[in-house]
Amino acid sequence: MGESGAEWRALRQAAGRRVPAAHEAPLPHKASPGPGQRFWTRERPTHRLMAFMGEYQHQLDEKGRLIIPARLREELGSPFVATRGLDRCLFAFSAAEWSKVEEKLRALPLTQGDARAFVRLMMAGAAPVEVDRAGRILLPPHLRQYANLQKDVYVLGVGNRVEIWDRVTWQEYASKAQSAFEAIAEKIVGLGL
Repeated sequence: MGESGAEWRALRQAAGRRVPAAHEAPLPHKASPGPGQRFWTRERPTHRLMAFMGEYQHQLDEKGRLIIPARLREELGSPFVATRGLDRCLFAFSAAEWSKVEEKLRALPLTQGDARAFVRLMMAGAAPVEVDRAGRILLPPHLRQYANLQKDVYVLGVGNRVEIWDRVTWQEYASKAQSAFEAIAEKIVGLGL
């Protein structure tokens, strides 16, 4: 299995799917491992107590690495999935959350051009990302280019995902959204907030 295959294997394991080691036979469908079978050993909570939240300012280092804040990093786990987001930012999902997103993307109709384009951009842009011992990640160049990440970035906790924004892009977006915040709130009041 190639390097990227190994990364996706680790990602599926992090999502809680049982995957046997390369030298083992496929796992039977049962609740506990049998002799010689291994499960993903890192314990991850089955549910989050709190959603991702908060706004953090960080900088890319000279190699393009970014520190993910500890509060967000713990919930994201490693590896996690980073992909193209909306409004020229990046979305980062925990392995478990990415599985849910992936299922929803697969359910979109292939016969609709907009759905095909959306799925292509989300899936083709997706990459498993590892957190190093210093809490840093190295985002693939195509994602840094998409979000125009230069040096100063914002890392935001946004419910079920983390967003990574270029500083200038975020400040412009936040300024516009803030000025319309009350009008937006009035429009979405019917959504049960």
